[in-house]
Amino acid sequence: MQLTLLGTGLPFINPHRCGPSYLVRAGEVYIMIDCGSGAMRRLHEAGARPSDVNYMFVTHLHMDHYIDLGHFIMMRWIYRNDEPLHLYGPQGLQKMVDQLL
Repeated sequence: MQLTLLGTGLPFINPHRCGPSYLVRAGEVYIMIDCGSGAMRRLHEAGARPSDVNYMFVTHLHMDHYIDLGHFIMMRWIYRNDEPLHLYGPQGLQKMVDQLL
């Protein structure tokens, strides 16, 4: 199992740090935890694509933890991943994703 810190930044902009996001690789299973600002760029730098990820956990609904979620969902579609995205998080997350879609 491998954990990659994609971003550990805070809500304010820091040119040297991306927003909160983590990638867990366990064999062929890729799991993302949070999807903060810059997560898509950092995911690419880590050698993974959004289409590799089929599990996403959003820890809480502070914007800095999900701001790139819409971009993530769109990129899975662009990369033609037809597998379902298993998205887990607090109450209100499903409504937010429904509105994004």
